[in-house]
Amino acid sequence: MTPTDVKSAGARCAAVGRILEERAGAFRDDAAPTPRCFGLVEGASRELDDHYLDFYTEVSDYVTDLHQKLTTAGAALMLIGRNQELVDAHEREHMDRLPDGD
Repeated sequence: MTPTDVKSAGARCAAVGRILEERAGAFRDDAAPTPRCFGLVEGASRELDDHYLDFYTEVSDYVTDLHQKLTTAGAALMLIGRNQELVDAHEREHMDRLPDGD
């Protein structure tokens, strides 16, 4: 992979993380349990309410964790790509300084 490929992959990870966070915010707002209702479904029993709250919490936690991991991976890949570019430039500079061999 070229440094450009690595940085591009990092940018895509970060972009997916941002999209995921937007969708997660909508889920947290639209599907949040209330005393009379959870999400778009009216509460029917305490047991069902408890199961929904478990589901809601698990999904929210999972999406938050995934968002953080994608954001971290994106930043790391972009940094790796930039570091590869610096190493490549440094190597080229040193290769240019070598005497020409015949």
